[in-house]
Amino acid sequence: MILRHLSDAQIFRYYLGYDFKLGVAFRSPFRSEKNPSFNIYKDDKGKLWFNDFGSNDKGDCFDFIALKYNIKFVDVLVMIGVDFDISSLEGDSGATKYKNRSNMIRTHANKLGINMHVCDVEKIMHEEPRELKEYKYEVFEFNTQESYYVRSDYFWKKYGINSRVSCVVYNARVVKYVEFTSNKGNRVRIEHEYNNPIIMYKSYQDRKSVRFYRPFARENQLKHFGSIAKDDYFGKDVLLSATYKKDHLIFICAGQKDAICAHNYMSMTYGCSIGSEGNIISNKMIADLVMEGYDFDNIYIFYDNDKTGITRAMKMSEETGLKYINVAGVLNDLVDYTKDERFLLCKDLADICEIMHELNQDPNSDHFLNKNFSEIVKSNARVKLKKIA
Repeated sequence: MILRHLSDAQIFRYYLGYDFKLGVAFRSPFRSEKNPSFNIYKDDKGKLWFNDFGSNDKGDCFDFIALKYNIKFVDVLVMIGVDFDISSLEGDSGATKYKNRSNMIRTHANKLGINMHVCDVEKIMHEEPRELKEYKYEVFEFNTQESYYVRSDYFWKKYGINSRVSCVVYNARVVKYVEFTSNKGNRVRIEHEYNNPIIMYKSYQDRKSVRFYRPFARENQLKHFGSIAKDDYFGKDVLLSATYKKDHLIFICAGQKDAICAHNYMSMTYGCSIGSEGNIISNKMIADLVMEGYDFDNIYIFYDNDKTGITRAMKMSEETGLKYINVAGVLNDLVDYTKDERFLLCKDLADICEIMHELNQDPNSDHFLNKNFSEIVKSNARVKLKKIA
């Protein structure tokens, strides 16, 4: 979006405050020096890069702004959008709503920030949409005897999740069957079983973006499958359509079940899922949430309490500047409060909620676990700082 209206040379000149010649060294804008050690050059593809030989810092125009003002990538986008009035160029009447965000950026510009690795924004904005596979299915209706609630409760009830939360809020439905063509060209049909329901997560924004989950599938059966649109993720509809955003927490989880548990058991909280720890939390995803009005500091990574989950959570924290949850610390705190050592065996958020439900902790009650669970989780938030080369 930004590079549709501005060249990287314009951005460099604006935030440098003066003109420059490509490939010619000049004094670094980051410090006082006698001998020029900073230059901006063009690569073979026509993109501009800066190189600071005095500090070994290098990068594109977005990296330059992040380094100069000690701000995160999402704030860089907002700053450019406000300074150049990008939103009005797009015909968006919402340009004014970013002014307060810009002021906040200016006030903390001198604070210590995280020099994030910046993704190629132009590539993100112009990449062709992914071709999605077609799935045929039939949803159980609400008004039939074989209702959604009866069939889905077999799965949701042990976590204490209200079926209406999973259905109405997150558009999770149970289907009678799914038909699709496999990658080998074979026609596949999977039937619903009471002891092995097929749960469908449907996107409101992209009708072809759909996921299927069979929680009790055996080893030789499909458990997770579907077709997901580019930049789509589970819970995106919930986050973007919410009325109150500024003070709400967001927990980015690996699985859909954990995301729904987060919303069900923690007040003023939304959960979303990127599918697995191996997937990337994109800068565009974070930027969209901040542009919608969510506070960057209220977005957390909540992955599983295993080697993969811990490693990926720290890696994503380092890459994005987001805080991750130290799940082991959460489990120890829960044991201290409840004296129930089963929490120490929990792998993920759903496991925690299952024990809380067994302890008769109604999410709508005034018991401490409902009132304080969010605080317990936030008190175990950490951030992995990017190493400076």
